[in-house]
Amino acid sequence: MRRELLRHELLMRPTVKGYAKIIEWSDEDQCYIGRCPDLMLGGCHGDDERAVFEELCQAVDDVIALYQADHKPLPPPNFQQKINWITSKHGL
Repeated sequence: MRRELLRHELLMRPTVKGYAKIIEWSDEDQCYIGRCPDLMLGGCHGDDERAVFEELCQAVDDVIALYQADHKPLPPPNFQQKINWITSKHGL
């Protein structure tokens, strides 16, 4: 199900290999949504922002371990680069 984030509080934090971890508040779902858009589809959710972030960190570590175990290259971390470009372009 596609989640519409009507109002969100965006927390971006750099992660291993330059991937951004994003925690957003979803008014529709009344919980925090955690995702890492360059590395995996989906994510995690919950009532506690810190717990969602910790769960997301573990999920990212697990996905990276799967890539490494399969000897596959990790996808490029483009999302953080896009944010950096947008903020620099607009003087943010």
